[in-house]
Amino acid sequence: STARPEIVDRQAPMNLGMDQDLDSAALMYRHAYSFAVGHGCSAEWKPENVVDGGIAQVSTTFIPTYEVHRARPGALEDVDLRMSTLADAPAETIAANLRGLTAAYRDWIDTREGEIASGTAGVDGDEMTEVAASHIEEMRSAATRIDAGIELLESDARALRAFRLANRAMQLQRARQDWVRGGARPGELTDGTEAAWSPFQIAYVLLNLPGITDPAHADRDIADLLWFPTGGGKTEAYLGLVAFVILLRRIRNSSAIGVAVIMRYTLRLLTIQQFERASMLMCSLETVRKDNPDLGEHPFSIGLWVGSGATPNCLTEAKASLRKLARHEDLVEKNPVQIRQCPWCGALMDHENYKVMTRPEAYLRIACGTPTCDFRSGLPVHVVDEDVYRERPELILGTVDKFAMMAWNENVGKLFARDRGLPPELIIQDELHLISGPLGSMVGLYETAVDAACAITSLDDDSGRARPKVIASTATIRRADRQIRSVFDRGTALFPPPGIDPDTSFFAEPSSRDELGTRQYVGVMASGTSHATLMVRVYSALLQAGQDTGGDDATRDP
Repeated sequence: STARPEIVDRQAPMNLGMDQDLDSAALMYRHAYSFAVGHGCSAEWKPENVVDGGIAQVSTTFIPTYEVHRARPGALEDVDLRMSTLADAPAETIAANLRGLTAAYRDWIDTREGEIASGTAGVDGDEMTEVAASHIEEMRSAATRIDAGIELLESDARALRAFRLANRAMQLQRARQDWVRGGARPGELTDGTEAAWSPFQIAYVLLNLPGITDPAHADRDIADLLWFPTGGGKTEAYLGLVAFVILLRRIRNSSAIGVAVIMRYTLRLLTIQQFERASMLMCSLETVRKDNPDLGEHPFSIGLWVGSGATPNCLTEAKASLRKLARHEDLVEKNPVQIRQCPWCGALMDHENYKVMTRPEAYLRIACGTPTCDFRSGLPVHVVDEDVYRERPELILGTVDKFAMMAWNENVGKLFARDRGLPPELIIQDELHLISGPLGSMVGLYETAVDAACAITSLDDDSGRARPKVIASTATIRRADRQIRSVFDRGTALFPPPGIDPDTSFFAEPSSRDELGTRQYVGVMASGTSHATLMVRVYSALLQAGQDTGGDDATRDP
């Protein structure tokens, strides 16, 4: 028989039961070995050479590398999650497809539980088995909440209609997005019939429906934290919920006005990038509204609410900035031209598409210049603070620091229906992990005011409405529950809940190198060199490598 290799795992002690996050990590990475540690260098070995928890060869290196396969959303057979189906099919067909999703999820959970019980999962010891059992329980809880969302659609006709129309809007948005990204060539625009949700996207939407629809529901006080690999479709899941909230409000009251959803980011650049994508959804929602007169006459719109370093605070500043752009002057700040491509037809836009109008009242009109575009008379988009306060767009995208204006500008109260209309019902916080340290402390203070502003009917009555629903995304789940409690004063539910292996999930599966490429992590140890010099040289090499790498653009720049 072959002898076991001499170098064995260092077996760092695991104090299970002391920290829930560390317990989960110990379970998920129980097969990740540590055979050596470097001092002034790094140790490396080939994982494929591990035999019975031991290895025959370990080497040292000053530039360690590790290749990680990218995850892709999982797919389901015999379950139709196309947006067109969920928009147009009979209610029984919609429910059957959605229940097919949860049935498959429950079967997957049962299989994992069976592997734990039989010992084939490699979960050893009572403490580790207890951690695995808690993971199974969390997954079953998520499945139950998804089922509750389906039951809501079966029992609430208005919620079902909002769900149908939201799918119609998302179908239009996906079709336009694919067309514009493909060059917006004439004759190539499809109706988006084949556009479909990933299982995790529609599951996340369904899971949140009860807490969004009913202000008194227990889920209203849970912050549902979405944790999924970058590029996996988190934003589309958000937008599906945004569309549902906005449409349900109008279905319940066709004359309803006011901000319905606030999407917050920590980085201004990321805010503006997502604004372009969300603007496409708003155009789709406007198209749906025009096709359904019972949704009211007031247009749906979106507002960008960031600091004056990016956009003008008032129309006077916007007009002055447009004059500078007409003279071909560079603008460092207060630039109203934030959309440079029509979100509906893909036509390029510049300062000539932006104009401060005076009738019937002063506002900044942003219009596509293409004669055949549906939004040639104006896009449902606002980028000047003055317009945002007046129009109270259904969706606002802003940076967390902008909320400091609550204490200094009384017009901010209009966004929370201080004088008329309805207050925000949904708050989406992206990149939650960046809200830490002093920034986290300040955001937590202002979040108290945001909660109060959304919950009270008037300054004299603090018993009228429930707090808004909060959902968030993060790149790390370490101590996320503590952070959410500190910032939002809410409990936390992670979605998708972790399974028992890092690479085995119902909602995501690792892709091959040829399919989506891989992510290469590289460590550099350079003794005797300053940090700045090291970073400049490493960045230069990485940037050049990106230019020299072969393959298609999607793989080279994911």
